[in-house]
Amino acid sequence: MTSTHPGAPTGVPFHALRHIPILRTGPGALTLCAAPSLALGVRPVPLSTVSDALFGHAQERDALVVTGLRLPRTVIGLAVGAALVAAWAVAQGITRNPLVRPESQVSTGPGVTTKDVSPERIDQADADLILVTAADTEDKPQKQQVVTNPVWKSLPAAGNGRVFEVPDEIWMSGIGVQAAERTLVDVARATGTELPRK
Repeated sequence: MTSTHPGAPTGVPFHALRHIPILRTGPGALTLCAAPSLALGVRPVPLSTVSDALFGHAQERDALVVTGLRLPRTVIGLAVGAALVAAWAVAQGITRNPLVRPESQVSTGPGVTTKDVSPERIDQADADLILVTAADTEDKPQKQQVVTNPVWKSLPAAGNGRVFEVPDEIWMSGIGVQAAERTLVDVARATGTELPRK
């Protein structure tokens, strides 16, 4: 009930890349992108020769190919890529893309698929629409502890009637096509969307 699911594929793809060692540093990422551009072409150049050309130790013809022809296009490509990333970041900040999870709901652990949120910090689960599920117990005390506390009541979704309860046996335990269809029905009901006819 008090867990969000940061493992779902929602828009911010760069978190996965940090687990690749060579991409943890800027120079490593630049090297990975630039090396093929400098080495590959109609006239293949070994990476060792590319390195020699960049430091002025290669033969004149190889140096001309690497530094005179390929290096300028590589620099331009990297600059264009950096500009697109910067534009993407600005656009995300301005439009607040609803497909991107808030930082408070993002886990950086490689094996973590849920994130516990205490009742005092339930505002970290804030969203335009909230789907609630709880273990199938008779009185569901944990759910009551959350939905009756003032922090929960202050959430816009709770105040605007945008909280929908969904069955635990489908959303948390259900598997297979039938469970998937039921989740789609619940999402359609919550969002006011009409499902296509079968």
